Amino acid sequence: MGSKRVGLARTQALIENLKRELQMNGAQLSAAKGVQMAAYSEEISADGTGGFGDTSGIAIPANSIITEVGLVVTTAFTLSGAATLGATFGTAAAGVQIVTDDADSIRGSSGAALAIGKGNSSDSGTNTALGGNVALALVADSAFSASARSVYGAVTISANNITAGAVRFYVKYITVV
Repeated sequence: MGSKRVGLARTQALIENLKRELQMNGAQLSAAKGVQMAAYSEEISADGTGGFGDTSGIAIPANSIITEVGLVVTTAFTLSGAATLGATFGTAAAGVQIVTDDADSIRGSSGAALAIGKGNSSDSGTNTALGGNVALALVADSAFSASARSVYGAVTISANNITAGAVRFYVKYITVV
């Protein structure tokens, strides 16, 4: 009986036509060298005592360069009175090692509630798209770390309180070693 060989061209066509989905079941790629990755916090809710921050931190692997940080409102903010909102990012809760506070960086007008989808970023294009007032500025010499670290984001308020609302913080990075 003759052989039933499939040629290379036919094998390639069969593989290219496979329509499959990769089920990750919550798993994330990690330590993908040279590829920009993003990590984000859980939704962080206001506690009614002022600004609020990510108390668990966002895990960033060793030998990574932070290329962007930001936040997006996931539940509309309610303010107890006129105020300006800012943001910080650090290597400890309420830290400022990565982004120091610009007290009016999230929005430019005082007193109004902040809607879902608004936010801020250290990337000027993303900042504009999120409706931020001033792009967040990364602190000099803060981007690279040879060891793994956690990054903590925080929302700051100039006066009064954030009585309701929630936000997610994110960090984009490239692992280089």
